[in-house]
Amino acid sequence: KDELNDLVNQIHTFGGQATAMPTDLSSQDEIDALIHQVRDTFGGVDALVHNAARSIRRSIADSMERNHDFERTMRLNYFAPVRLTLGLLPGLIERQGSVIMVLTLGVLMPGPFFGAYLPTKAALDIFGDVLASEYAHQNLHVGSIYLPLVKTAMMAPTKEYAERVDLMTPEKAAHMILDGIAYRKRRV
Repeated sequence: KDELNDLVNQIHTFGGQATAMPTDLSSQDEIDALIHQVRDTFGGVDALVHNAARSIRRSIADSMERNHDFERTMRLNYFAPVRLTLGLLPGLIERQGSVIMVLTLGVLMPGPFFGAYLPTKAALDIFGDVLASEYAHQNLHVGSIYLPLVKTAMMAPTKEYAERVDLMTPEKAAHMILDGIAYRKRRV
């Protein structure tokens, strides 16, 4: 909540408008409350960017007693975006808006240690494909953004990434997402 409020203040400082609506996206009840709050406050949205995620870097062999990691990752990375999309879809269709799936290049080139994370992003990617095919005739834009490793707080606990120099900056990732929206690209 504090970080969102700081961001709102920064946006206001630069002359923009912003509203923070802190929500625990792992809670279906809070997602439903957010959907109602957005509809009541704004009537809907023009763009919905699914960027929140949980990533776990662990081998499958080390995950055999950790089924809860798979469940909570799927809850946040897949079920939350689907629920938000379904709840805000009527307004998005009316506005000919955009739904953006922030994914990972690992969906296209899977590798080891992300057995809980990669399937959630792959599921979200396929949901985007289905959504795009069903609503293209109504000018709903669906974009999939495949990012490499981005230097964020989510990856900070992974010691193996500490010395890497090939990490994308959050600013560059944001530009990729914005380009996808502005140019209505299906895949970036």
